[in-house]
Amino acid sequence: MSISGLDPFTLITIALALFVLAYIAALSLGGRRKEMKVKKTFTKLKCVNCDHEFEREFREGDYVGKKVENGCPKCDGDALITAIYIKELEVNR
Repeated sequence: MSISGLDPFTLITIALALFVLAYIAALSLGGRRKEMKVKKTFTKLKCVNCDHEFEREFREGDYVGKKVENGCPKCDGDALITAIYIKELEVNR
């Protein structure tokens, strides 16, 4: 039996089923390209010598007010932790 020998209802049903399968495949592939958001904790510091403000990733033991010796990347002076906060970063999969 050839395709031309099928009744119109069967042809429409087959075409609709193929369209739905293609649509589902496109959705599943498109979902993999989405960007993920990752939460990371950062520490904000301020140099006591040159007032340079900078941030770095949080390290265990960090707390607001803590003195970090030789922590300034600009003058190698001591720095104080002024804030600890979380940022959402977008990561491509």
